[in-house]
Amino acid sequence: MDWDGSDIRRLTSDDLRGGYWGFVHSSWSGDGTRIVTQDGGSGYPGIWVLQAGGGGEQNISNHGTDEAIARFSPSGDVISWSRVGIGTMLWTTDGSEPSAIPTFVDWASWSPDGELLAGWNASSDKLLVMGQDGTIQAEIDAPVQMSFPSWQRRAP
Repeated sequence: MDWDGSDIRRLTSDDLRGGYWGFVHSSWSGDGTRIVTQDGGSGYPGIWVLQAGGGGEQNISNHGTDEAIARFSPSGDVISWSRVGIGTMLWTTDGSEPSAIPTFVDWASWSPDGELLAGWNASSDKLLVMGQDGTIQAEIDAPVQMSFPSWQRRAP
């Protein structure tokens, strides 16, 4: 819809439903042409990419377990999300199969430059900062569960 609530448009078909965890967390691509979200129909939530103008929805996960908190990288060419029991998944928009980051973290958040991710590791009670390949760059003590870490862009 437009900023004033007018021109409301449906972007999804009946296959993609709200309810449960549906649409709880959505992320826009940097160029504003796509949205990534999770559905909330029956069964387990899956990760979907939608065209901002409607049509062209694509299920990129469909794994048979809860999947949520999808985010576009700043460049818009990689999507991350959390898969229960697995950790952070990455999918490149070129259509390759999703892959898990080898270091387990939940709710990963992209650095402003898109080079790093930060997420909480439950077994170590640490906030981990790592590359997309799972290489740990920093470990920060986090005695309580850290959900949805955020980054601050440094001034030049």
